[in-house]
Amino acid sequence: MPPKTRQLKSAVVAVGLGCAVVAGVLFFRAAFARGIDQAGPYPKNQSGETYGSLLDAPSPDLEPDLIAAIGVDGTEGYVRATELYSGPLPKSPDEAVAYMKALESAPYSVRKVPLYAADGKTVIGYFQTRRHPWQNK
Repeated sequence: MPPKTRQLKSAVVAVGLGCAVVAGVLFFRAAFARGIDQAGPYPKNQSGETYGSLLDAPSPDLEPDLIAAIGVDGTEGYVRATELYSGPLPKSPDEAVAYMKALESAPYSVRKVPLYAADGKTVIGYFQTRRHPWQNK
């Protein structure tokens, strides 16, 4: 490979790495300036509960307490995570496979979950989700 070509490739790589470093620094600086902490990027209501969309969750561990949802009549509000995620979650890959097979074959009923305003207290409607037979207990 001629020396000029090697120098050009090295220069392109150096510029690319430099741009990546600058972008990373700017991203993290903006994130810290917004105040992203252990509660994630969510605002808090008067009760100290976080609320917002699951799409903004940096990880499953940092989901909001009140999850954005649309009620059966089109009302926009929030469902309480503890009310939405009722029932045990699979603890192993085998349990997850069995759970998915049961989802595919089990008859279900509709479960209504209260839809709240951002304050987490005012019920403004209902959100519907499926309830499987093992959750009817």
